[in-house]
Amino acid sequence: MPKSLLLFYGVRGFEYFEDDRPLITTEVHSLLSENPVAFKHWKTSRTQLLAAGGAALISLGTGISWKYRPQHKKASAALIVTYLGSAVISGALTQRAIFHKKKAVLKYNKGLKQQSSFLLNPLLDADGIGLSLQF
Repeated sequence: MPKSLLLFYGVRGFEYFEDDRPLITTEVHSLLSENPVAFKHWKTSRTQLLAAGGAALISLGTGISWKYRPQHKKASAALIVTYLGSAVISGALTQRAIFHKKKAVLKYNKGLKQQSSFLLNPLLDADGIGLSLQF
């Protein structure tokens, strides 16, 4: 029987556990691919983290160019706005990505609890339309 998935934010990033067993990201990816709703949140999180990393690199680059500009030149407003704006965008995207990671794990765990002990199948044959109940 599948066990619930746990998510912790540690010093080295996210850590995943299936009860007491630590999981790597590829194992989590394959587990979450079984549940389409959870996998959608997982993919959204990955996309947002990638975009946040890009915004962080832009912020880093403009920050370095601001810091090491020639002393006789005044920093342009566009440089400062780009530096601060990309830092804010990076932070916001990171927060949304963390939200979607948590949502993916919660949806996966919720899907484990909703499994029923019976299956209702529709039937269509020469005798007519009906339902079959499998336990």
